[in-house]
Amino acid sequence: MFKNSNRGISTLLAIGIIAVLVVVVGGGILAYQYYYIPKQEQETKNLITETPKIGTSKIDTTNWKLFTDDKVGYSLKYPPELKAKQAGVNGLKENITMIILPIASAAGLPPNTWGFKSDFLVFDIYREKLEDMDNEANFHPGYPGLTTKEEILQDEESLKNGQFGSSIGFSEKQSQKVVKIDNSLYGKEFTILRQFEICDVLPTRTFIFFKNGYKVSVTLQAWAVDKIESELPQYFTTNQENCGDSLIWKNSSQFYDDLASGTIDSETEVGIWYNTFDKIISTIDLFEVPLSEASDLEIYRNTEYGFEIKYPQDWKVAKNVLNFEPDLVFCPNILATNPDPEVICKIREGGANTPKPTYEDGMIYLFAYGINPEPNNSNYYYFGFGGTIPKYYYLFSEGNETEVNQMLSTFRFLK
Repeated sequence: MFKNSNRGISTLLAIGIIAVLVVVVGGGILAYQYYYIPKQEQETKNLITETPKIGTSKIDTTNWKLFTDDKVGYSLKYPPELKAKQAGVNGLKENITMIILPIASAAGLPPNTWGFKSDFLVFDIYREKLEDMDNEANFHPGYPGLTTKEEILQDEESLKNGQFGSSIGFSEKQSQKVVKIDNSLYGKEFTILRQFEICDVLPTRTFIFFKNGYKVSVTLQAWAVDKIESELPQYFTTNQENCGDSLIWKNSSQFYDDLASGTIDSETEVGIWYNTFDKIISTIDLFEVPLSEASDLEIYRNTEYGFEIKYPQDWKVAKNVLNFEPDLVFCPNILATNPDPEVICKIREGGANTPKPTYEDGMIYLFAYGINPEPNNSNYYYFGFGGTIPKYYYLFSEGNETEVNQMLSTFRFLK
């Protein structure tokens, strides 16, 4: 009887152990299916780069302006009514900023926190050289908050595999997408509707990509908060305790979903902002810039006339205001001015011995003629005939032999 009782206990114990194993193993399988497989599927989804472009078909880019970055090797277009200004920012090395501010159309609106009229967009392009970043957490354009060089390099590696990489703080999760540009390079796109604190309302779309040793971020902000709030009041509420009478998002996630799906009219201020950004990103065109050459010379490219030429880094290129386009004048930095909106090489006013204005000595000129002038002058250097608008192209310089020889070897007509 004692033996039989023992056997019963052993049997019950065995059944209990098997039951526990079933629960543990079965639970593990379910956990694997629930957590791990969706994670794999999410990583796979990151490879899908199809992004809905609701409303962009209505935007005509025929007359848009062209911006070209010859160090990174890309160009993009932006609306013609916007004004471009190039400047440095935050002391970061090798970066540019394109700030584009259309004239405020809502003249009666009060100024916002920054003292500007509320009804306009701000378009920024930043370029950072990866090798010049330090290892400390710092502010890097495109990334809200502090970001380290290591985190940025990890993003670069993720994008090489078509994956989004690190999640962007404050961004709407569903806005985080991987987009393939020019069928050859991945970038990450996301939308932020508020940053840092609950009272903030500043719709911001950002696209980040890596090329030629640089990180590039393209950002479009809708500084039209007053008009957005008045057009779409149903998406806003108040928080008297923290924000007073200022309107804040009621549900930013729902707002983004309605915007991306086209539920919100594309003709509203925020619809124009959203679709304009998509259209700008769709115009990105990539071209190759050899690293060895990118650091030695700057590149001037004229897509209208169909040619490009490289010139020394410590020189400037400007439109030859004393002649017809596409004639250019190249001058050393010491003979250049930098007024808004464009560089000008210094001009010497006419006097008793010089009846008309001329440029200061030491310039290099690029001329284009409709007919071949066949100049009988050793200071002329003939490139050839060609271009989108076919012309005969020459350099002219008195002196500057080293710089001229550099430039002669780099001129080419675009295909």
